[in-house]
This record gives sequence, C-alpha cells and structure tokens, in this order.
Amino acid sequence: MLSFSVIKDPDETKDYGINWTEQLTPPEKIVASVWSIVSGGSALTINSSPFGDYGTVVWLSGGTKGVTYQLRNRITTDNVPARVLDMTVKLVCGDK
Repeated sequence: MLSFSVIKDPDETKDYGINWTEQLTPPEKIVASVWSIVSGGSALTINSSPFGDYGTVVWLSGGTKGVTYQLRNRITTDNVPARVLDMTVKLVCGDK
C-alpha cells in the first residue's frame, strides 16, 4: 500500500489525482476505481471519481478545519488474473 498527504481548504471543491503508471505492468490498465473515506467523519464529500487507463481522480468538497481524513483509492486492473491495488491519501483540512 502506498500513501501520501495533501492539504485541502474546507471551502474548496477540488480534484486530486493519482498516477498509477509505476505500479502497473505494461500493457496493464485500470478498469475500475473506487474512492472511499476511511476515517475523519462525514463533513468531507466525494463528488465524483473519474479514471483513465493509468490514473484516477477524486473531486472533493467540504471537510472540517483541523481534521485529518484518510481516503483509499482501490483500483482493479485488466491483468489476468485481475490485480487489486490500494493507495491511501491523508488529507488535512486547513486554511491555505
């Protein structure tokens, strides 16, 4: 499992992306992507979560200043058999 941290202002609606290229074995591609809020509460909202062959995006709004949220992005690949990979994002809500 890989992880990284970002800062989000609670008043922003913003996109955050992950480039999965280094974790994929060519010609492997992403066929499904699910984002979930693992911890931090319900004030943060996942608005949408598009993905492409090699990357994923999550659009977030809201959040509570001073709270650290943990989000997980789980992808499934077209490999045979399919691989399922997770990446964790720690998102800190605060003023920018």
